[in-house]
Amino acid sequence: MIFVTVGTQLTFDRLISSVDEWASKNLDHTVVVQSGVSDFKPEFCDIKEYVEASEWEQLFNDAEFIIAHAGMGTILKCLDANKPLIIMPRQASLGEHRNDHQLATVSKFTNIPGVFVVNDKDSLFKSIDTILNEDQNSTFIKSGNLERLISELKKFVM
Repeated sequence: MIFVTVGTQLTFDRLISSVDEWASKNLDHTVVVQSGVSDFKPEFCDIKEYVEASEWEQLFNDAEFIIAHAGMGTILKCLDANKPLIIMPRQASLGEHRNDHQLATVSKFTNIPGVFVVNDKDSLFKSIDTILNEDQNSTFIKSGNLERLISELKKFVM
């Protein structure tokens, strides 16, 4: 199962519709989307607008990998759990957020093994296929990278 999470505060129809398009061509994979408020209603994904924390945790644990907006909580949870992650940042120019802080956030994760930063549908599809087709041991985030990540985040925050 693939778990897509976009938070609950803002819509992210570009990501949800892109994942639904991928799912329409890959019916052998279950995709569960935690959508929050969304104008787009997927046809090929299981949609859950809101879930309780315990259900979110179960979906996270059951997922083969995660697709998400650039929310730090989800990113850090994936790093801690060694779970492959695809991040698509919201973009202010597309009306998805008030500013482009998510673009700044993802710039710190572009070279972390097991983390795939995407900005469009084509790179999203390619990253999904890469995760599904690779030896999972090569995509998992190695623990040594966690120290490097923490160091990079400290530089970013300070």
